[in-house]
Amino acid sequence: MDPLAQLKDIHIPAEVHNYPVAYGWWILLAVIIVLVAICVSALKKHKRKVQAKRAAIKHLSGPITNNDEILTTLKWAATHYFPRDAIAQLYGKELNDFMLKQLPEKYHQKFNQLAEPGLNSRYKVNEKVLDKDLLQAALLWLKHALPANNGQKIGEEMS
Repeated sequence: MDPLAQLKDIHIPAEVHNYPVAYGWWILLAVIIVLVAICVSALKKHKRKVQAKRAAIKHLSGPITNNDEILTTLKWAATHYFPRDAIAQLYGKELNDFMLKQLPEKYHQKFNQLAEPGLNSRYKVNEKVLDKDLLQAALLWLKHALPANNGQKIGEEMS
């Protein structure tokens, strides 16, 4: 008897389908969708948070005519990150102290040198000139102090 005659023909198994997809893939897809949604939301929140900062820097980089315009722009930007009623009443030394509290420690000396004369002379009679040092101090403050990420309100800092 021939052993090869007893062999049967090779049968190919039925084709394996990809559907329905296993539960693990659905869970992975859901996790990825949630992570993408969280990332997009965080990106939008960050863009909204720095929008006022960018607008103020752009405004100060343009043609500025006097110190009042610089200080008004600084206060406008600060009101986007801190309560308006606390910012609006600040001027002179109080405004300088507030701005220093928002800056990282390494910029305090430079900011004081640039800003103190301009902040203290704002309410003098014929002070409608442009102080380039005050402009540089304003740009320094906007770039390094905003957005306020310390989580404290102005009332907590000032008391």
